[in-house]
Amino acid sequence: MSKVPNRLFVRLSQYARHLTEQSHLPSENRQEHSHLSDFLLNFSVGHRILLGFLTAAILTTLAMGITTLQHAQFLEKQANFYQNLIPAGSLLARGSNILTLTNIEVHGALNDAQTKLSQETLDQDIQIAQELTRHYQDILDSYKKHYMLNQQPEQVALLLEASHEHQVTQQVALVGSAIRTWQLYKEYQSQMFNDILHGSLLEAQRLERLQCEPIHADALSALHGLMQFHEQLTSSIRDTTNVQERDQLIMTISCAFVACIGIIVAGLMISSTFVRRLRQLRSVTQAVEQGKLDTRLPVVGHDEITELAASVNAMLETMVADAMAHEQQRQLAEFKDQFIMNVSHELRTPLTQVYGFLELLFDYHGQLDEMTVLNFLRRAKCGCQELIHLVNSILDATLASSDATAPQPEEIAVAALARQVIDQFDPLSANNHQIQLTIPDTISVVADEQYFRQILRNLISNGCKYTPKYTKITLEAELSFPPAHDIKARPQVCITVRDTGPGIPPDEISQLFHRFVRLKRDVSSSVRGTGLGLYVCKQLVEAMKGKIWVESTGIEGEGCRFCFTLPATNATVHAYTTAETSMGTCSDLTNVAVT
Repeated sequence: MSKVPNRLFVRLSQYARHLTEQSHLPSENRQEHSHLSDFLLNFSVGHRILLGFLTAAILTTLAMGITTLQHAQFLEKQANFYQNLIPAGSLLARGSNILTLTNIEVHGALNDAQTKLSQETLDQDIQIAQELTRHYQDILDSYKKHYMLNQQPEQVALLLEASHEHQVTQQVALVGSAIRTWQLYKEYQSQMFNDILHGSLLEAQRLERLQCEPIHADALSALHGLMQFHEQLTSSIRDTTNVQERDQLIMTISCAFVACIGIIVAGLMISSTFVRRLRQLRSVTQAVEQGKLDTRLPVVGHDEITELAASVNAMLETMVADAMAHEQQRQLAEFKDQFIMNVSHELRTPLTQVYGFLELLFDYHGQLDEMTVLNFLRRAKCGCQELIHLVNSILDATLASSDATAPQPEEIAVAALARQVIDQFDPLSANNHQIQLTIPDTISVVADEQYFRQILRNLISNGCKYTPKYTKITLEAELSFPPAHDIKARPQVCITVRDTGPGIPPDEISQLFHRFVRLKRDVSSSVRGTGLGLYVCKQLVEAMKGKIWVESTGIEGEGCRFCFTLPATNATVHAYTTAETSMGTCSDLTNVAVT
């Protein structure tokens, strides 16, 4: 089929070519397309254009919104940072004042003790100094609890942006120094007050001069260092602001670029819903012109081009159906011719044999002795039997194809039925071959007896027909279990008919079980056959829920193995498992040679 003589497809091809040439579209056909393009096909053309503008507006708004949101978040973080610095600075300033007052009160208590004022006045001075000490301790604790940078991830992130992350560890070191010097000052202060209360004024004066004064200066210096650190944080925030403004500018440019790319992509996606489908339409029409009727257009969406694609596909389906009907008619005619040729060939030989011997008996009536007459009649009878066998084979094939009779399953002993089939076999064929039966008596199957007989008869007949004289034909059977994962399957009995004939070429095995199929070497040989025996076997085996196959290398002398399976009976499975449990192997095989 070189071209399709269809005017509609010619016009359709010309129309598609005209559209694509106007749009300057390339001729290659892209089979793959995105899901987004397919989704767009659900909209009309006007809605798709509106969707393109809407997408552009959304992308632009989204880009602006992202930059604005990031800027607002940064401003919020910056404001929180400043709000955190103000109370921290106030707290540290108050701590500096308290630390100075504490030192003044300590000196006042020591002077009151030297002037020998009343014990009440001295106790009051010491109590005031201790109260100031507690206040300063609370200030340090509050600062460490609420104003440490390592406890504020957002503030650390801001410092990282300006590359000032070292200030986090710097603050930890400064706070640690302030706490250590203050702890030492508290210890010496407490010891000095204890000396004053016990009257050791000289020791208290020496302790105040040598320890309390220097350590107080160190504590005050550590506190001032922490206050200066907070002033540096303000400068760091300004650096962070500069970095953020630079990043904001880069982000704005990037978002604008991404928005432009998105708009371009959206435009290409919308336009591709037209361009791609026009290319597909042109490609399909060109393929149809070349006789490739298996090409189809994808039907996606609900627009006008979708309706056109559906109509084209429907037309192609009609054309394919017509072509298939034509091909079936051709194959049917060819099959009919082959059937008539095979049957006429098979009928001619036995009819000629019967006619020839009957004509001899008629022409030489009264001139032949009794033995010659009996020989002629026997040969005529063999010819009639061949005709009957041919007619029965054709009827069996017809019944097997039409499922005219359903199988009647029953439990059948395989070995016993095989012996019966062999005993009823043609004595001439049986005498020319050694038919060996190697089947355990305990094996039985669930099958239709007539079907089973017919299968064995056909397979043994083929073995006798195609195997050289005086060679061995073996019948075997064994129990096979399904895979462990297939819990629904039941055990099967595999029955094998093995010969030592010429074998079957591997390239012809796949066609062996079809109707009226014979091997190429047998068509021109003296071996007669209809090509129906194995087809009948396959239909009967499958009707009994079994499988049939053949194994052969095609090498002369190695023969072939025809195997088929039938469901095993429960008694067979039980006997097998009992024998395996008690003895390890099954030893009740019977070897019967029928010659």
